Amino acid sequence: MTKEEWEDLIFTSDYLAGVEIQKCLEKGEVEQAKQGLQMLLETQKMWQQLQLKWKLRDLMFHVLSGIYIPQKRTRKWHCQLMDLRDEFRLEQEDLEILNDEYVRSVWQGAYQQAKRNAEILTDKKRIIKPLTWEEVFDKRYTFRG
Repeated sequence: MTKEEWEDLIFTSDYLAGVEIQKCLEKGEVEQAKQGLQMLLETQKMWQQLQLKWKLRDLMFHVLSGIYIPQKRTRKWHCQLMDLRDEFRLEQEDLEILNDEYVRSVWQGAYQQAKRNAEILTDKKRIIKPLTWEEVFDKRYTFRG
């Protein structure tokens, strides 16, 4: 298979790409299998990193919503914050490529998306300093009700 054919197959279905890699191995086409596997792994890496960036954005949005609208900081808001933090850390623990260095590399982009969404939620542009690591992952917020 050509590089383009592997790309098409991988973007169609990870499972089918795995099946094709297995077929290549069964036929003794080791180089073909290596090429397919390498491309599959690269695609999966990018996908995992993108998903973690989305989780970071969602976590930041949740924190910002509590900052912009303090009355939102209810017990339910706190439970959701803890769940988002836990999900993020679990995802990070599963894959070495999702380390804190990677998180810092996507921090600003995730923050800008979260801030934009929070401004839409409040229907106001707000000047707020960028969120810190502590605010996103560790801070215990006071809540109402």
